[in-house]
Order: sequence, then C-alpha cells, then structure tokens
Amino acid sequence: MENNIIEVEKHNVAPYLSVLLGVKSTKEKSCSVHEIITQLLIEESSGMMTVGSKIVDEVGELGTVKITSYTIKKSPSWAKGLDLKDLEHHVFISFNVRDHLAFYFSEKGKKDTIREYFGKKDCQIYFQFQLVS
Repeated sequence: MENNIIEVEKHNVAPYLSVLLGVKSTKEKSCSVHEIITQLLIEESSGMMTVGSKIVDEVGELGTVKITSYTIKKSPSWAKGLDLKDLEHHVFISFNVRDHLAFYFSEKGKKDTIREYFGKKDCQIYFQFQLVS
C-alpha cells in the first residue's frame, strides 16, 4: 500500500483565521511548544494520526513559523460494523514572534481540545506561556 502522507508547502496552506494566542512566560529564545502540542494531538488521536512533514521558516527577523501536516483515519459514520476508514488531511501551524505565540488547527475542535491543556500545572505548556484568548 502506498504512503498516504502528502507533502505540504507553506504557499499551499490557506487557513481560516481562528487561532489561540499566547504570551511567553519566560524570555527563552527557543520554544518547544509546537512539538509539545504535536505530541498532545497524537495522544488525543487514539493511534489514528500519522504525522507528516514539518516545515520551519522565518517570519522576517521577528520569529519563526512551524507547519506540521498530518492525517487522521476515521470510520465513516454510515459504516457501522464495517472496517472502512476515511482519510482526513490536516495541518497544525504555530507562530513564535518575539514574546508572542499563535496556534492554528485545521481539524475541527482541536483548538478547544488543546486550550484545555493550558494552565494545567502538570503540562509542560503551563511553564512556557500564558494563553490570552
């Protein structure tokens, strides 16, 4: 069976503008929040997520943008008892500009799911920045 992961170039992504915004809680230059959130998405997918490529690019001299494509296999709602899977293609984008962060999720409901992790003291995200929206 062929690999169903597609390569996504940054000029191919045209998301709606609905993002989570945050401010870093420390002055650290490096920020691994994108990788932490990618791991949370994997854990939330119950093994049905396949992570594709990650693009890292500069936002002028101000910061960076990271784009990770992924696919989700889901059973169609009409296929009760059948071993059928639909393949959905999604993208997760994070912007790290100076002391500010923004996150976009193409998958419906993921913005709200990930928002619940912010502020939890047992989650690494809590120590890196505060959610502002």
